[in-house]
Amino acid sequence: MSDGELARAAELLGRSYFALGAVSRGKGLGRTLGFPTLNVHVPAAKLLPPPGSYAATVDLDGTPRPAAVFLPSGAHGLCEAHLPGWSGDAYGKAVGIEFRQFLRPPEGGLSKSGLSMRIARDVERVLEVLTG
Repeated sequence: MSDGELARAAELLGRSYFALGAVSRGKGLGRTLGFPTLNVHVPAAKLLPPPGSYAATVDLDGTPRPAAVFLPSGAHGLCEAHLPGWSGDAYGKAVGIEFRQFLRPPEGGLSKSGLSMRIARDVERVLEVLTG
């Protein structure tokens, strides 16, 4: 998993790679950019894919939802998940993240507007990947 081989992991597991975590309050940057996120903290013992953006599904309250998930560099165990079209309060809830496809590595040096455009493209790709 550490090399990001999601397709190989899914083949070996018989399903997509999955992680469970708890939602906590973040800094609110995603919300200011127009892309609120669930900040999901996964236990340190869980192996996660490499940093970057992923097409995923997030199981929230028993409902799987498409998600753009970002794993930041240097923040082991943190998954920032934007669920297009969903709004609500998930603080303290347990969620499951099913990683479906790697989208891109982390990009540094982007302005807020540049980052917002990058996330918008990620969300478009997520919907393409998950809905065909």
